[in-house]
Amino acid sequence: MAKRITIALLTFFIFFIAKPLYAGERPHSLGISFKYAYHDYKETNEPEWFKSNETGFLPGIQITYNYEGIKNPLYLRLLFEYEENKTDYDGGIQDVATQTVTPMQAKTNNKFNTWEGNIGFTFKPWTKEQPVNITVYTGIGYRYWNRGLGGQAPYSEEYTWKYIPFGVRAAYSINEKWKGGFEIAAWFIYDAEIRVNFSEIDPNFNNPIAKLGNRMGWKIEVPIIYQFSDRWSLNFVPSYENYSFGESEFFPITYGGASTSLVAKEPDSRTNIYSIRLGIKFHF
Repeated sequence: MAKRITIALLTFFIFFIAKPLYAGERPHSLGISFKYAYHDYKETNEPEWFKSNETGFLPGIQITYNYEGIKNPLYLRLLFEYEENKTDYDGGIQDVATQTVTPMQAKTNNKFNTWEGNIGFTFKPWTKEQPVNITVYTGIGYRYWNRGLGGQAPYSEEYTWKYIPFGVRAAYSINEKWKGGFEIAAWFIYDAEIRVNFSEIDPNFNNPIAKLGNRMGWKIEVPIIYQFSDRWSLNFVPSYENYSFGESEFFPITYGGASTSLVAKEPDSRTNIYSIRLGIKFHF
């Protein structure tokens, strides 16, 4: 019941209280974009023979809903992203039973899911006399990464983390058709953890879960928008993202439910992502 009341109040707020103050403008938009990203993942603070690096291109999609008030300062955004592809793995693989590390080059199967919700305030609402708007926002986000490692004994790792974004968006209307701008945001990461699915090697092994060190990430985007009709626009968005995690504590490995002398840990890591998005938006 409480969930239904919350949804009803939010719907009422968006479509009645947060409506534009004059007719003829379209504050709502639904967008879908094709994303093509280059992922550069590196483990740090480990011996060179033990570090692993992963690089490669991941295609994906992004789906968004935006509310941008005209003379109303409210800003809302809901975002979902999905990426999937293989990347090149270069590093070492640890044998769970013997704890030995063997150099390995292979392909890694990667799947990324991202959910983010934002709410913000526009200091300079868009008008014909004022072609610049500046918005600050915050919100909450969640990201999931399934990393399928190859080799003679393949298994997967699942990374999850939550984050609170603090961002600034600025947009400039060049003319009636073209708009440009930039967006920069810091991500304050929390509840980062890893689940290592050793049972995929042998069902007698456990799937330990360990907390990762929480660190700050950030992104910058430079959107270019072509409004080719009253309701439709094309969007081209170069983007850069960066995030990192501190190493985990050692976590125990069990076999058949019994304790063993085997332990493992997740090392420090950092990830750079360079991407472009090309998409279309419907304005209403």
